[in-house]
Amino acid sequence: MKIEQLCVKRLYGDVAGATTRGHKIAIKGGYIYQTFQGGYTLTPLGWSVVHKIENIIRKEMDTVEGQEILMPVVCSADLWRETGRYDSMDSVIAKFKGSSGADYLICPTHEEVVTDYARSVLTSYRQLPFMLYQIQTKFRNELRVRAGLIRTREFIMKDGYSFHETQGDLEKYYKRCFDAYYRLFKRCGLKNVTDVLSNTGDMGGKLAHEFQLINEMGEDTLYICDCGFRANKELEEHASDITKCPKCGKELQKIRGIEIGNIFQLGKKYTESMHMTYTDANGEEKTPIMGCYGIGVTRVMAAIMEESADENGPIWNMETAPFAVEVIGLSDKEGKTLPLAEKIYNDLHANGIEVLLDNRDNRAGEKFADADLIAAPIRLIVSTKNLEQNQIEIKYRVNDYDSTTLPNAIDINNYLEIIQDLIKKLSHN
Repeated sequence: MKIEQLCVKRLYGDVAGATTRGHKIAIKGGYIYQTFQGGYTLTPLGWSVVHKIENIIRKEMDTVEGQEILMPVVCSADLWRETGRYDSMDSVIAKFKGSSGADYLICPTHEEVVTDYARSVLTSYRQLPFMLYQIQTKFRNELRVRAGLIRTREFIMKDGYSFHETQGDLEKYYKRCFDAYYRLFKRCGLKNVTDVLSNTGDMGGKLAHEFQLINEMGEDTLYICDCGFRANKELEEHASDITKCPKCGKELQKIRGIEIGNIFQLGKKYTESMHMTYTDANGEEKTPIMGCYGIGVTRVMAAIMEESADENGPIWNMETAPFAVEVIGLSDKEGKTLPLAEKIYNDLHANGIEVLLDNRDNRAGEKFADADLIAAPIRLIVSTKNLEQNQIEIKYRVNDYDSTTLPNAIDINNYLEIIQDLIKKLSHN
């Protein structure tokens, strides 16, 4: 991709209406465009990052035998009436009538829909356990929106649902998903992630955990203790004394967090109310037990920006960056730099490397400012000064790797293998 063809508008200076660092950078860098209050268009840059986060999620869901499906955004109100949530979640559900007069809703979550599908498939205990998941757009009629993609009305979510014979089997699988979540958040480049006990709320069940990015921009209040106890404010407000740890009695520390994922042991709330059954080994009819596993995909992108962005732009790792490499040609009177920059770009592109070329007739400072906003982890600079030494300058935009151990210049005649090796090093990190 050549930068002048990138259908993105970058901004400079202050951004009106943006209240957090990540929100400002998302708009300045042209990752998101507000289509309505609480609804954003993901630009080519934003969609690239989100798509890569989704692929990380898919790889980790493969490790827990997740089976990807896609359910409708809209569903019949009748399914939600089976569980009683059509009225109990009225404040966030967008409802409408179809042309025939039937009631429909835009699903804010899919427990009813997935249970309806799974009950059409499940007949025998031999099919259990299984987990179905999707990555899909959700809409919740939130009263307020905040900080760009941190809290929106429309968003992309990964929601997964597992079905089990016994509570013990659910607990084992729940732990596997718990561990997979930590792995995938680490792969996304998030560092300060913790899990906290949370209230099950409208989802139901007896046990739930949230995965929170510890960050001062977060809207959630978390209580933590040195002994290992961690809970969110909603759960702790039900206790008689929210200043003391229920495990050791010490004073609880209060911090802020951004919720990026949650998991629930749902039990039989949905399978019983929707009459989902199977035949066990003794030929008896039983009701399966459910678990639920969610990740706010677009919120993860926003969280990365809140945690890692500096005043110049975002900082992605190699797994989430829109481009692995950006090649910047600085104009020279002899006309040697720009053709070489294009040759390097073509060579990298031909070898399957995601690369961006900036050969515009702009000042170096403008090009470097744009490069900070696009934030390719590896930046190749072709200039007269370096050509005199038969070299290409390399800059890095990474915060989870000691770039002082990496080369800051490479030979013009041997760049491809070196760049491929650098991408591998940064990817493995």
